[in-house]
Amino acid sequence: MKFREKQSDFITKTHNQNIKDRRLISMSGLKPKTVMQMIQHTYVSRGSYPTEGVFLGVDNDVAGHKFVDRFKNMVLDTKDGQQITFHNLIPNDLQIPKKHIPLYQDAAIKYNVNWKDIVAIHKAETNLSDTNEIANNFGYGKYFGKSLEVNEQPKQINLLSAIDNCARGLAEHFKSGRFNLMKTLDAPGINSIEINKMHKKVKAYSEKYNDLGFLPTNDITKDWNDKLKLDKNMRDKKISNKKELAAAIVR
Repeated sequence: MKFREKQSDFITKTHNQNIKDRRLISMSGLKPKTVMQMIQHTYVSRGSYPTEGVFLGVDNDVAGHKFVDRFKNMVLDTKDGQQITFHNLIPNDLQIPKKHIPLYQDAAIKYNVNWKDIVAIHKAETNLSDTNEIANNFGYGKYFGKSLEVNEQPKQINLLSAIDNCARGLAEHFKSGRFNLMKTLDAPGINSIEINKMHKKVKAYSEKYNDLGFLPTNDITKDWNDKLKLDKNMRDKKISNKKELAAAIVR
């Protein structure tokens, strides 16, 4: 079962694809009730639950990340003893702004830490933003973000200083050859349950950056239509390069 914010996101992604044995649902926004209702509707109308996973393909923005966080740690038990799990399908979620990478790397060298761990914390706190608006559903902000008051507007942060503080925080909790991420994330005013959720999110991004890689980019892709354009440009560039190579060989 796959959810998107708007119908056009499905049209661009599923054109000419075989969509048998799956349900594609447009929420017309971000609607948690729609997710739960459609899970129940699947059982009533089809006699089965989406036990192969519910995938949330919402936009790569503050609201989208908060929406995914509401479900990410949730596991639903079905009547027949199976489980329904929720998965992040945000488009190009591993993109990193090119201009920020040298800043992460310099701080990592300075404090002898892994620069991708700094990125993971920045990602989990504010979605790699250069403002202090929190992009998680736990109200967590320590190095990059801040829990804003009602009607308080996000403010620009000193990104270089924030990255330096984060790298120092990682280095300060290095013991017996290992970094203690929980202590690095420990912050006053935030309870242990929320810190534990944040720990899982940071760890998941860190593992993805280290295992799956990352995509340096000039502009972060926000939705599936933007992703389609980016993918098309990359395909066109590859085709153009192959043609140029073939022409050079002929000459």
